This record gives sequence, C-alpha cells and structure tokens, in this order.
Amino acid sequence: MSEKSQEQITRKFINKILCPTNLNPSSDEALRYGVALARAYNAKLYLCYVSEEEQKLTPEQVQQVFVESIAPYINMQERPEINWEGMVSSGEASEVIPQVAREIAADLIIMRSRRRPYAAMLLGSTAEAVCHTAKCPVLVTHRKEKEWVDLEGEIKLNKVLVAYDFSEYSDLALNYGLSLAQEFQTELHLMNVSPNSLAEDSKDSFDRNKALEHLQKQIPNEVHLWAKIIPIVATGKPYNQILSYAQENNIDLICIGAHGKENDTWALFGSNADRVLRQASCPVLIVHLAK
Repeated sequence: MSEKSQEQITRKFINKILCPTNLNPSSDEALRYGVALARAYNAKLYLCYVSEEEQKLTPEQVQQVFVESIAPYINMQERPEINWEGMVSSGEASEVIPQVAREIAADLIIMRSRRRPYAAMLLGSTAEAVCHTAKCPVLVTHRKEKEWVDLEGEIKLNKVLVAYDFSEYSDLALNYGLSLAQEFQTELHLMNVSPNSLAEDSKDSFDRNKALEHLQKQIPNEVHLWAKIIPIVATGKPYNQILSYAQENNIDLICIGAHGKENDTWALFGSNADRVLRQASCPVLIVHLAK
C-alpha cells in the first residue's frame, strides 16, 4: 500500500447520532456519550425506544417520553443547544435499530451493552447484532469499562487505539480514529498484529523495523502536526494483543474494522472484533462495510 495523502484519509463528520434506549438508567448511560458527541460535532441526536408492541403516541407524547431520560445529561440552560428528537418504534430491537439508522441516515450509533454470563453469549446480544448489520459505525460502552465522558458531560478522550491489518475495513477504522484524534487532540496508537513469530531462528519471522515502517506509511505526514502517532507491531492472536495493549496502556477507545454481513450471526468463537467488543476494558468503535 502506498503512502496515504490527506485526501485519502478523509475526516469523518458526524451530523446525526442515534442512541437506542430502554428508558432505564442502565441503557440511558449511553446518552451521556450521545449528548457529549452531539455537542462536540454540532450533530442532531436521535433517541430511539423500541417496543415489542405497537405504540400509538402523538409527537408531543413521544417527546415527553424522553425528557426524563435526557434531562440528567443536559441542564435547562444547555437544552436549546442540543438538537434532539425522540422516536418510538416497534419490533425486534436488533432489527429495528439498524433500520432506523438507515432511515435517518445516521453517522453513528451509540449503545450501552450488558455483558451477560459467558453461557448466555451463545445467544449474542442486541449491541452485537446491531454492530454486525448497521451500515454506520457503532460505539459500544459498558458500565464496567473505562469512561471518557465524565458525569458533567466533558469529553476526556486522550488515547485512541486503532487495530490495523491493512484491509479496507481497517482503513475505515483508521479514518475514524484520525478524525477523533484531530477533533480531541489525542494520541493515536496504530497497532498491527502478525501471527508470525519474531524469533530470530524462525523462517517465518519478519523484520520488525520494516513492519513498523510499513505501518507508519499509513499516516499522512501532516497528521503528525496535530497528533502524536504511536505505531505498534506485535505478534500473536490479534484480539489477545489488542486487549492486553489497551489494558496496559490505559487506552480510552479502541477502533476496529470488521466485515459485516446482513442476516448473519456472531459465533461464540467469532471474529477478533467480536472478542474485543466483549472483553475490552474501554469503549469500542466498530466500523465495517455492510454487504
């Protein structure tokens, strides 16, 4: 892959954000991120409640349903500064959320995930299903993860890790990682994991310096003017290396590209993105090309 120019690394603008909610305090925690990012990008925030039964509410009633949910994250003085709208849909949440995102042309979905017991993972989760089928990136948070939006709504994003394997999917993840790094002046850790051994006596070993050089070429020179870039080359199982590095280096957000297929399921021993999503110590941004 040739060295990228600034034109090839396209900054991602976020104009519409979708926050699904169950209208309970746990899922509403995602609204803290939604409000903060909507304010940062001057984006419109859509709150979506999915009910299993058909809801017959007037537009005024729909808005009132969400006032109590969003109120803790925007005080009365700030409320006019956030352009938001409440939506009520019916059906299976894992199917309705991606559909709503397509209808409103959302640029980002933000969801709170419940990490259920290991055995329950066989059934997957709504957040995972949405990550797999949505046509826009999905930011997934969890109550036990490191938070980078504080209770006052201030964004304190300092370190972004992009998992990069030189595929078109990881190019997309890098684009979003660079956009966030530029917007919030963060460090950007660019990580490539090779399954090959680095042992000197191994015929499958590769030159670490060449690998680092190849990785560094993915970043336009001008990016170094506003972001600290830290390239990392590791060997082993990709998800293990990504998770370990994020934990050891106090990473705030992991950006990872994944191949998405509609009407497909997440296997228990699925992709690296699947495992990172389930086990990361920080929020994860899943970016993929939906086919």
